[in-house]
Amino acid sequence: CSSDLGTTEVVTARDTHLDRTVALKVLRPEARADAATLERLRRAAQETGALRGHGIVDVYDWEADAASAYLAMEFVDGGTLGDTLRSHGPVSPERALALATATAGALEGIHRAGSVHGGVTPDAVLISREGWSKLTTLRGGQAPATDPEDARHIAGYCSPEVLRGGPVDASADVWALGVTLYESLTGARPFEGADAAAVAASVQRDTPVAPSQRVVGVPFVLDGVVMRLLSRDPANRIADAATARAELSKAAAGIAALVRVLGERGALTVLFEGGGVLLGSLFDARLVDRVHAVIAPMIIGAAQAPSAVAGRGAWRMADAVRLREFEVHRLGADILVDGLVEWPEG
Repeated sequence: CSSDLGTTEVVTARDTHLDRTVALKVLRPEARADAATLERLRRAAQETGALRGHGIVDVYDWEADAASAYLAMEFVDGGTLGDTLRSHGPVSPERALALATATAGALEGIHRAGSVHGGVTPDAVLISREGWSKLTTLRGGQAPATDPEDARHIAGYCSPEVLRGGPVDASADVWALGVTLYESLTGARPFEGADAAAVAASVQRDTPVAPSQRVVGVPFVLDGVVMRLLSRDPANRIADAATARAELSKAAAGIAALVRVLGERGALTVLFEGGGVLLGSLFDARLVDRVHAVIAPMIIGAAQAPSAVAGRGAWRMADAVRLREFEVHRLGADILVDGLVEWPEG
């Protein structure tokens, strides 16, 4: 992972030739004296410029020498995901998934081109006033933060293998995507500590609390994909950005199915014709076992495992909701119930 905190500042400027507003990432004077920093800026400009149309800001011009060092790039009129999290706290699960899916798509294009981003954090996700998002420029190589607080901040986005001295590669970008998604859902970082060394130790040692158990209202169906993005072992981590994008899209579809079935309230009271009552909310992770133990056996038989479309039937509902022509779907380790819903008037 890499940081340009402390070495650059971003300002807006006017391109008088094309009559447009641009963002300028400018190297501070003291950083321009360092050849390695200038080389990273050059690489960032060239690699980002080659990725036009991949969900990353466009680079219009650049210069990298001791007299003048800057990137002139697309101006996104809005702010960053980091700004939103700091001012308003976590975003909705649907919004978090949409932003993460777009970021995964951008990473997919970067990796297909043989590059890595190297700096995925909430502050690298630019969000326009209209709601679309883009990733900011690639980092152009590894650059450790020099300020202790900056180092503490960036350490939590570094994968375990990078912290052990390994290269920043596509798998490290996938890890950073997982950290960013976790923070979007919960408003908290999965790994914390008093300084960079403590944060790095937490990354190597700790298993984060699942998002649904940390924040009420985060659907449990997101836990699996988030925790697989954050697997310490790259062999168990979601393999690449393309797979991450597909998994995130699948999770978004699962949440949409739950909302269609249960409504925004997510509350469920079911009276089965064969007897038995299930009370609660499918947005509550504690109900996962009861969903498996009660719904699946009654529909498809206790000896059968859930399949892609496990069964059809009709339930007689008590008071809360009537569900007709239901289907049971499997999403990772979780069962979703999808069907036609009628809420009572009032």
